[in-house]
Amino acid sequence: MNEDAYKTENLNIINNNIFVSLIIVSDEIDKTTRQIISCVLNKEIIVKPIANIADIANDYFVDSNLNELKCNRRIKTLNLELTIGFTNYYPNELIVDSIIELLEKVNIRLKKKKLLLGDTENCDLLLHLGYPDYHNNIAIYDSFFIKYLIKSVKYNKYVNTYLVNPSPELLSEINKTLLCEAKIIPLLKFKSMHLASPLFSIFNFIEFNFFDL
Repeated sequence: MNEDAYKTENLNIINNNIFVSLIIVSDEIDKTTRQIISCVLNKEIIVKPIANIADIANDYFVDSNLNELKCNRRIKTLNLELTIGFTNYYPNELIVDSIIELLEKVNIRLKKKKLLLGDTENCDLLLHLGYPDYHNNIAIYDSFFIKYLIKSVKYNKYVNTYLVNPSPELLSEINKTLLCEAKIIPLLKFKSMHLASPLFSIFNFIEFNFFDL
């Protein structure tokens, strides 16, 4: 074993964004209801208790946070009882408490459910933390994870076209479609830094999936 690989001076500093999203897990929650949930979630309120460590996220772009989908629909009051799952790590429960308070305004009552890491069963909504910052603006939008969630023919067509003929306008349309489907709603992002040895970069999940080795 090459012990020099683990010396601090030989390690690279890796910067990532940890994105906090709300995933609509239940297929019984229709698109109109999902969009209402998205519109009601005031991110300025959600971020307030943890504003010293988090920023608002309106998209999953690496270098942009300007593509928020503005809500122009009339918010109607619903009458739903749902469960929201989250892992018991700081500050997840603080974020969930803010979501519960906001959704109560449209009569969506949420019951908290603490989950083990990777467990998504038996909850309607899921607070998800992930690393979608894959060093370029299309990687997360072209990921199996996102495509599995929204199952949109139009969305897939946009992404496939962008991969052949990229343009900022098309990338914006991809983001708008994702937000309009509202199966995954970006909320916040944290800065994350860790050390990694360049010797093991070939095993890095991000590089392995999205770059030619």
